[in-house]
Amino acid sequence: MRPDDQRKDQTEREEREKRRITGRLMGQINASPFLGITDTLPSGPIQLRFEVVPHDPRRHTFNDSAGRRWRILIVPIGMTAGWIPMEVMGDVIIGSNADPGADLDLNLNAYDGWARGVSRRHAMLRPSANKLFIMDLRSTNGTLINGQPLGIGWAYALKDNDLISLAKLHLRVRIIQKPTDSA
Repeated sequence: MRPDDQRKDQTEREEREKRRITGRLMGQINASPFLGITDTLPSGPIQLRFEVVPHDPRRHTFNDSAGRRWRILIVPIGMTAGWIPMEVMGDVIIGSNADPGADLDLNLNAYDGWARGVSRRHAMLRPSANKLFIMDLRSTNGTLINGQPLGIGWAYALKDNDLISLAKLHLRVRIIQKPTDSA
């Protein structure tokens, strides 16, 4: 690779990284018991780096010119794996695949997704101006919301503190910012 191409490639990588990391959260998230499972979220100031999803800007279908957006925190239940802070800018495909190049916006392979029964393309988050929906994508082992089955083709409007079960992988959804909140 020529030096000019290397510099251009490095600049493009830096620009992509700037677009992916969008902000920090300073504040308190209250932990609460829910369906017999206790989240251990710290109280006090925390810093999160929100990753823009989907990663491909051409798939960003939800864009608010005032800078208001969906910022959520996915908290895996019953494991020490880290939180997943996301800024949702379009349909987010969730699944589990050992291939790091898989066409997934949220690959749960690092969270033992495949071993816990998460399909390659299990579910999708779809943002709107007022609600953030989740839909099952014909997964093999199904999706539960707060212990209730989510039928194929049905959309459920997520609320703060909802429990999503993708097969045997349990995730808590914390809604940090809605588009209707102040920017």
